[in-house]
Amino acid sequence: MLLILDDLGIHAKYYRELSLLSGKPPGRDSYPGDIFYQHARILERAGRFNKTAGGGSITALPVIETNLDDFTSYMVTNLMSMTDGHLLFNSKRYHQGIYPAIDSALSVTRVGRQTQGLIQKLLADKIKVILAQNQKLESLSRFGSEISAQSKLVIKQAQETELILNQLPNANLPLPLQIILLGLVFTPFLIPKKAEFLEKNKPVIIMWLKQNINQVELSKQLENIKDFNKFVLLLNKLIPKLEEVCPKS
Repeated sequence: MLLILDDLGIHAKYYRELSLLSGKPPGRDSYPGDIFYQHARILERAGRFNKTAGGGSITALPVIETNLDDFTSYMVTNLMSMTDGHLLFNSKRYHQGIYPAIDSALSVTRVGRQTQGLIQKLLADKIKVILAQNQKLESLSRFGSEISAQSKLVIKQAQETELILNQLPNANLPLPLQIILLGLVFTPFLIPKKAEFLEKNKPVIIMWLKQNINQVELSKQLENIKDFNKFVLLLNKLIPKLEEVCPKS
Protein backbone atom coordinates (compact mmCIF):
# COMPACT_ATOMS: atom_id res chain seq x y z
CA MET A 1 0.00 0.00 0.00
CA LEU A 2 1.22 3.50 -0.85
CA LEU A 3 0.08 6.29 1.49
CA ILE A 4 0.69 9.88 0.33
CA LEU A 5 0.17 12.52 3.03
CA ASP A 6 -0.35 15.86 1.28
CA ASP A 7 0.49 17.91 3.12
CA LEU A 8 1.69 17.72 6.72
CA GLY A 9 2.42 21.44 6.81
CA ILE A 10 -1.30 22.21 6.49
CA HIS A 11 -2.07 19.50 9.04
CA ALA A 12 0.37 21.12 11.50
CA LYS A 13 -1.08 24.58 10.84
CA TYR A 14 -4.63 23.58 11.74
CA TYR A 15 -3.48 21.41 14.63
CA ARG A 16 -1.72 24.49 16.01
CA GLU A 17 -4.87 26.62 15.68
CA LEU A 18 -7.04 24.01 17.40
CA SER A 19 -4.46 23.55 20.15
CA LEU A 20 -4.24 27.29 20.84
CA LEU A 21 -8.04 27.58 20.93
CA SER A 22 -8.23 24.69 23.37
CA GLY A 23 -5.68 26.31 25.70
CA LYS A 24 -2.66 24.07 25.11
CA PRO A 25 0.59 25.86 25.92
CA PRO A 26 2.40 26.97 22.72
CA GLY A 27 5.98 25.98 21.95
CA ARG A 28 8.33 26.92 19.15
CA ASP A 29 6.60 29.02 16.45
CA SER A 30 3.44 28.63 18.56
CA TYR A 31 3.15 24.94 17.64
CA PRO A 32 2.06 22.66 20.50
CA GLY A 33 4.82 20.62 22.10
CA ASP A 34 3.42 17.31 20.85
CA ILE A 35 3.40 18.19 17.12
CA PHE A 36 6.44 15.99 16.48
CA TYR A 37 4.73 13.12 18.29
CA GLN A 38 1.53 13.55 16.25
CA HIS A 39 3.38 13.35 12.93
CA ALA A 40 5.56 10.47 14.14
CA ARG A 41 2.45 8.48 15.11
CA ILE A 42 1.16 8.82 11.54
CA LEU A 43 4.43 7.84 9.86
CA GLU A 44 5.37 4.97 12.18
CA ARG A 45 2.48 2.98 10.76
CA ALA A 46 4.54 2.47 7.60
CA GLY A 47 6.75 -0.59 7.28
CA ARG A 48 7.03 -4.15 6.06
CA PHE A 49 5.02 -6.61 8.12
CA ASN A 50 5.76 -10.27 8.75
CA LYS A 51 3.23 -13.00 8.00
CA THR A 52 2.03 -13.19 11.60
CA ALA A 53 1.01 -9.52 11.34
CA GLY A 54 -0.78 -10.10 8.04
CA GLY A 55 2.14 -9.56 5.66
CA GLY A 56 2.45 -6.85 3.06
CA SER A 57 3.88 -3.36 3.45
CA ILE A 58 2.86 0.28 3.81
CA THR A 59 5.01 3.00 2.25
CA ALA A 60 4.31 6.51 3.53
CA LEU A 61 5.31 9.54 1.48
CA PRO A 62 4.73 12.69 3.53
CA VAL A 63 4.58 15.93 1.54
CA ILE A 64 5.23 19.42 2.89
CA GLU A 65 5.37 22.76 1.08
CA THR A 66 8.39 24.98 1.67
CA ASN A 67 8.69 28.75 1.32
CA LEU A 68 10.56 29.20 -1.97
CA ASP A 69 14.16 28.11 -1.31
CA ASP A 70 13.84 28.03 2.50
CA PHE A 71 13.79 24.43 3.69
CA THR A 72 15.04 25.07 7.24
CA SER A 73 11.71 26.00 8.84
CA TYR A 74 10.54 24.21 11.98
CA MET A 75 7.98 21.83 10.46
CA VAL A 76 10.12 20.98 7.42
CA THR A 77 13.17 20.02 9.51
CA ASN A 78 10.88 18.17 11.93
CA LEU A 79 9.61 16.03 9.09
CA MET A 80 13.09 15.44 7.69
CA SER A 81 14.28 14.15 11.04
CA MET A 82 11.68 11.38 11.18
CA THR A 83 11.91 10.03 7.62
CA ASP A 84 14.37 7.79 5.76
CA GLY A 85 15.36 10.63 3.45
CA HIS A 86 13.77 13.40 1.44
CA LEU A 87 13.36 14.69 -2.10
CA LEU A 88 13.46 18.46 -2.35
CA PHE A 89 11.67 19.83 -5.41
CA ASN A 90 12.87 23.17 -6.78
CA SER A 91 10.45 25.57 -8.47
CA LYS A 92 13.23 27.08 -10.61
CA ARG A 93 14.06 23.67 -12.07
CA TYR A 94 10.37 23.07 -12.73
CA HIS A 95 10.07 26.28 -14.74
CA GLN A 96 13.20 25.27 -16.66
CA GLY A 97 11.26 22.22 -17.90
CA ILE A 98 13.04 19.65 -15.71
CA TYR A 99 10.60 16.94 -14.59
CA PRO A 100 10.73 15.75 -11.88
CA ALA A 101 12.28 18.98 -10.60
CA ILE A 102 14.41 17.34 -7.90
CA ASP A 103 17.31 19.27 -6.41
CA SER A 104 19.91 16.50 -6.31
CA ALA A 105 22.34 18.51 -4.15
CA LEU A 106 19.82 19.01 -1.34
CA SER A 107 17.98 15.68 -1.55
CA VAL A 108 19.07 12.95 0.85
CA THR A 109 18.62 9.21 1.23
CA ARG A 110 19.48 7.43 4.45
CA VAL A 111 18.69 3.88 3.33
CA GLY A 112 18.94 4.04 -0.46
CA ARG A 113 22.53 2.88 -0.81
CA GLN A 114 21.79 -0.31 1.13
CA THR A 115 19.27 -1.27 -1.55
CA GLN A 116 21.58 -0.53 -4.50
CA GLY A 117 23.92 -2.87 -6.33
CA LEU A 118 27.62 -2.01 -6.62
CA ILE A 119 27.31 -0.61 -10.15
CA GLN A 120 24.39 1.58 -9.10
CA LYS A 121 26.49 3.01 -6.26
CA LEU A 122 29.52 3.64 -8.47
CA LEU A 123 27.38 5.24 -11.17
CA ALA A 124 25.47 7.36 -8.64
CA ASP A 125 28.73 8.61 -7.14
CA LYS A 126 30.03 9.67 -10.56
CA ILE A 127 26.75 11.41 -11.41
CA LYS A 128 26.71 13.30 -8.09
CA VAL A 129 30.25 14.53 -8.72
CA ILE A 130 29.36 15.67 -12.24
CA LEU A 131 26.25 17.54 -11.08
CA ALA A 132 28.08 19.15 -8.14
CA GLN A 133 30.98 20.28 -10.37
CA ASN A 134 28.52 21.61 -12.93
CA GLN A 135 26.88 23.88 -10.34
CA LYS A 136 30.24 25.44 -9.52
CA LEU A 137 31.18 25.83 -13.18
CA GLU A 138 27.83 27.45 -14.01
CA SER A 139 28.47 30.15 -11.43
CA LEU A 140 31.94 30.78 -12.91
CA SER A 141 30.66 30.94 -16.48
CA ARG A 142 28.13 33.64 -15.49
CA PHE A 143 31.06 35.95 -14.78
CA GLY A 144 32.55 35.27 -18.21
CA SER A 145 35.41 33.17 -16.90
CA GLU A 146 37.21 30.99 -19.42
CA ILE A 147 36.91 27.29 -18.70
CA SER A 148 39.05 24.36 -19.78
CA ALA A 149 38.11 21.55 -22.17
CA GLN A 150 37.68 19.21 -19.20
CA SER A 151 35.29 21.67 -17.56
CA LYS A 152 33.31 21.93 -20.79
CA LEU A 153 33.05 18.12 -20.83
CA VAL A 154 31.71 18.17 -17.25
CA ILE A 155 29.05 20.73 -18.22
CA LYS A 156 28.04 18.65 -21.24
CA GLN A 157 27.86 15.44 -19.20
CA ALA A 158 25.72 17.22 -16.60
CA GLN A 159 23.37 18.41 -19.36
CA GLU A 160 23.13 14.88 -20.74
CA THR A 161 22.45 13.47 -17.27
CA GLU A 162 19.65 16.01 -16.80
CA LEU A 163 18.21 15.03 -20.20
CA ILE A 164 18.20 11.36 -19.22
CA LEU A 165 16.61 12.03 -15.83
CA ASN A 166 13.97 14.28 -17.38
CA GLN A 167 10.83 12.21 -17.98
CA LEU A 168 7.30 12.58 -19.27
CA PRO A 169 4.28 11.94 -17.00
CA ASN A 170 3.60 8.20 -16.49
CA ALA A 171 6.81 7.28 -18.35
CA ASN A 172 8.36 4.05 -17.10
CA LEU A 173 11.86 2.74 -17.70
CA PRO A 174 13.04 -0.50 -16.02
CA LEU A 175 15.97 -0.12 -13.63
CA PRO A 176 18.55 -2.09 -15.71
CA LEU A 177 17.84 0.15 -18.71
CA GLN A 178 18.10 3.26 -16.53
CA ILE A 179 21.59 2.13 -15.50
CA ILE A 180 22.60 1.53 -19.13
CA LEU A 181 21.24 4.88 -20.28
CA LEU A 182 23.01 6.85 -17.54
CA GLY A 183 26.22 4.90 -18.10
CA LEU A 184 26.34 5.95 -21.76
CA VAL A 185 27.25 9.47 -20.59
CA PHE A 186 30.73 8.13 -19.71
CA THR A 187 31.34 6.19 -22.94
CA PRO A 188 32.76 7.05 -26.38
CA PHE A 189 29.19 6.93 -27.68
CA LEU A 190 28.24 10.28 -26.11
CA ILE A 191 31.53 11.90 -25.04
CA PRO A 192 32.47 13.19 -28.53
CA LYS A 193 28.90 14.26 -29.38
CA LYS A 194 27.05 17.43 -28.44
CA ALA A 195 24.29 17.33 -25.82
CA GLU A 196 21.75 18.07 -28.58
CA PHE A 197 22.47 14.62 -30.04
CA LEU A 198 21.10 12.91 -26.93
CA GLU A 199 18.13 15.27 -26.73
CA LYS A 200 17.19 14.29 -30.29
CA ASN A 201 17.90 10.56 -30.03
CA LYS A 202 16.87 9.70 -26.46
CA PRO A 203 13.47 8.22 -27.53
CA VAL A 204 15.20 6.15 -30.24
CA ILE A 205 17.80 4.79 -27.80
CA ILE A 206 15.16 3.90 -25.18
CA MET A 207 13.00 2.14 -27.77
CA TRP A 208 15.96 0.12 -29.04
CA LEU A 209 16.98 -0.89 -25.50
CA LYS A 210 13.45 -2.01 -24.64
CA GLN A 211 13.10 -4.07 -27.82
CA ASN A 212 16.57 -5.64 -28.00
CA ILE A 213 17.88 -6.06 -24.46
CA ASN A 214 17.01 -9.09 -22.32
CA GLN A 215 16.43 -7.35 -19.00
CA VAL A 216 16.69 -10.51 -16.87
CA GLU A 217 20.06 -11.40 -18.39
CA LEU A 218 21.21 -7.78 -18.17
CA SER A 219 20.33 -7.63 -14.46
CA LYS A 220 22.46 -10.72 -13.80
CA GLN A 221 25.37 -9.23 -15.74
CA LEU A 222 25.16 -5.97 -13.78
CA GLU A 223 25.10 -7.85 -10.48
CA ASN A 224 28.31 -9.71 -11.38
CA ILE A 225 30.27 -6.61 -12.44
CA LYS A 226 32.47 -5.32 -9.61
CA ASP A 227 34.43 -2.64 -11.45
CA PHE A 228 33.26 0.50 -13.27
CA ASN A 229 35.72 -0.03 -16.14
CA LYS A 230 34.18 -3.44 -16.80
CA PHE A 231 30.78 -1.77 -16.80
CA VAL A 232 32.02 0.63 -19.48
CA LEU A 233 33.29 -2.34 -21.51
CA LEU A 234 29.79 -3.84 -21.36
CA LEU A 235 28.36 -0.56 -22.62
CA ASN A 236 30.93 -0.34 -25.41
CA LYS A 237 29.55 -3.58 -26.86
CA LEU A 238 26.22 -1.79 -27.40
CA ILE A 239 27.69 1.26 -29.10
CA PRO A 240 27.90 -0.14 -32.69
CA LYS A 241 24.18 -1.03 -32.60
CA LEU A 242 23.22 2.34 -31.13
CA GLU A 243 25.25 4.14 -33.79
CA GLU A 244 23.26 2.26 -36.43
CA VAL A 245 19.82 3.19 -35.07
CA CYS A 246 20.59 6.85 -34.26
CA PRO A 247 20.33 9.32 -37.17
CA LYS A 248 23.71 10.71 -38.18
CA SER A 249 22.45 14.28 -38.64
